[in-house]
Amino acid sequence: MAHNAEQPQDTSESNEIEANASAANGTNENGLANGAATQSTGATENADDQCSEAASANDASTSDERPAVKNGRVQMAREPFPALTMPLGYEEICRILPHRYPFLLVDRITVLEPGVRCVGVKNVTANEEHFQGHFPGHPVMPGVLILEAMAQVAGVLTLVSRNTPGALSYFAAIEKARFRQPVRPGDQLVTEATLQVLRGPLCKVRVVGRVDDQIVVESDYTFFTATDSTSTALAPQVPLSQALSSTSDVIMSAVPVPPVDASSVDASRVDVSSVASQNGAVAFAPASVDNKAATASDSAPRVASLSPPREGKGATFVHPTALVDATAELESGVWVGPYCVVEGGTRIGMGTVLESHVVIKRGTSVGARCRVWPHVILGHEPQDMKFHGEESFLRIGDDNMLREMVTVHRGAGEGSSTVIGDHNLFMAYSHVGHNCQIGNHSMIANSTGISGHVTIEDKVVIGGVAGIHQFVHIGKMAMVGAMSKVVQDVPPFCMCDGRPAKVNGLNIRGLRRNGVRPEERNQVSTAFKLLYRSGLNTSQALERIHAEVPNSETLSYFIGFVERVREGRLGRQDETPHF
Repeated sequence: MAHNAEQPQDTSESNEIEANASAANGTNENGLANGAATQSTGATENADDQCSEAASANDASTSDERPAVKNGRVQMAREPFPALTMPLGYEEICRILPHRYPFLLVDRITVLEPGVRCVGVKNVTANEEHFQGHFPGHPVMPGVLILEAMAQVAGVLTLVSRNTPGALSYFAAIEKARFRQPVRPGDQLVTEATLQVLRGPLCKVRVVGRVDDQIVVESDYTFFTATDSTSTALAPQVPLSQALSSTSDVIMSAVPVPPVDASSVDASRVDVSSVASQNGAVAFAPASVDNKAATASDSAPRVASLSPPREGKGATFVHPTALVDATAELESGVWVGPYCVVEGGTRIGMGTVLESHVVIKRGTSVGARCRVWPHVILGHEPQDMKFHGEESFLRIGDDNMLREMVTVHRGAGEGSSTVIGDHNLFMAYSHVGHNCQIGNHSMIANSTGISGHVTIEDKVVIGGVAGIHQFVHIGKMAMVGAMSKVVQDVPPFCMCDGRPAKVNGLNIRGLRRNGVRPEERNQVSTAFKLLYRSGLNTSQALERIHAEVPNSETLSYFIGFVERVREGRLGRQDETPHF
């Protein structure tokens, strides 16, 4: 990428000569290497001499001292990327590329010449997930992942050359791609990327992949790359006034107004940020400022803060993009975020926060101080073939946390309800089916599926990706292992795991943490051993427990649960036996 010093008649060469001449007079404004200019004694020296001196000065500089403009095809950053020590490992690569596990496909950079070329290494290992299905018994690295691994090496080259670490790039074209032999586990894919064009957002790179010095893949890439380090640099910039052009203004605090007839209000002139809670109903007020005022200036203040109150102590607030039915009951301090939908016949308790894109269906009541994360759906129709639109409900208590994508369905059957107690945590993507009864202080981990008519008592912990069969009853302080398939009741204080889940221990630590007295813990432990470790059947074990173990409230609850399971069907006390 040397300067074309041998062609002074070229336009770009003439510009460089002029720049070097001006630099000799102390006015070098282009940031070019001025080694030749500092040796010049006046503007009357021969231009060819100046050009050759500038070229020799640039050739002597290091890669970190490259000029801002290499030539007409490769435009380098005016402020070069900080000097790097080869080779680059995982941490150094992460400072340059926006990719992260599991999609970071470069393990090491061994050669990096900004503006010229880059060499990177990908160690292909058998434990990578795609080899499980591509192909069983004959593992081959997918071609698209080979191209992606090579593209990431090219990305290191372009981002360092432009000094925009972390910027996003998008494929514009993949040309002349040739796959000469497969890449298998144990191979080391060595990619060499050579920069051909770097101009504005456009970037063209020639990549060649080798295994054991044999070419396996080669291609030409064209990228569109952000010209700065922000992840939104390639996104279309929409003025805030356009995004909010349908409203007059956005105000964080609620403004009490008298309720009006919703049917008489022009929907195009409703400012839903002005809400008041009167007799449990939300009132809407017509906007007092014409919509055109919103587009007057993008610099005008719009929203003081889009962050919901952390403790639910703010004033009642409804975002302009949210849809809240006039008959929905919002108590004081409720925060309704962007694009939420709250239907009629619902109630949201004091201080509850709906972050964004939350859907609250009719028949749902949410208690006080709950926090509902984005894309949660509460009270939708049950997934039950017997449901035909009858009125049913979802009751959620106080101080619950429902993380992203949680779904909870209302009851199936006229007047029935799904009930959730207080202080529960539902992690992302968990599901609660119709007619479930969930107690207090329980924790349901990610992607857990709870079928209909399940009962979960207090202080239960369920691991991620577990599946709970309908009508299963889980006793208090029980623990269910991750990825378990629970098809029978889980006695209180017990731990279970497996597919299907089997009881494998007693939750002694849970008993201790919840203040169960030592003598009662010993009684429950003795009863557990007789039931699950003695080799006796359930009837024999229960007889010995009644005869040998001193009774207590905790033990009576534990034994009573086991006895009720025997009266149910298929190990589920809440499922009516079929006669």
